[in-house]
Amino acid sequence: MSTGKVRSVEALIYWNLDLLQLVHDTVEDAQDPRVPLSMLRILQKVSVLDPTCGSGAFLFSALNIIEALYDACLSRMDEFVAETQRGQTAIDESTLSVFRSELARVKEHPSRRYSVLKSSIVANLYGVDIMEEAVEICKL
Repeated sequence: MSTGKVRSVEALIYWNLDLLQLVHDTVEDAQDPRVPLSMLRILQKVSVLDPTCGSGAFLFSALNIIEALYDACLSRMDEFVAETQRGQTAIDESTLSVFRSELARVKEHPSRRYSVLKSSIVANLYGVDIMEEAVEICKL
């Protein structure tokens, strides 16, 4: 990306880029605090529905992607807060307040990973199946 070879959606396909890695790197390397905040807000609104969830393989794959992006957002937000405390960067007070609020919400859980997984499962993933047993297996 930084070399300028990719300038369009077609180039993304042509170069066969890993889009998850691209978004992950964009969030991790963001110099603008609005980037991780915007991505987090987008992730919080994403819904993944599997109308034939079976044992949940598709939903589990979606969870892995959502988890990686949530974690990247939270890590970068944490870095911005730390940089602000050290005086290395300046963030407007409202954004800093949102960062602290989100990070505090995460700390209410036993671990960051637990918080991310729980939030993702509850808010982002939905599955149905004609077989009730399959849904029960998926819930596990």
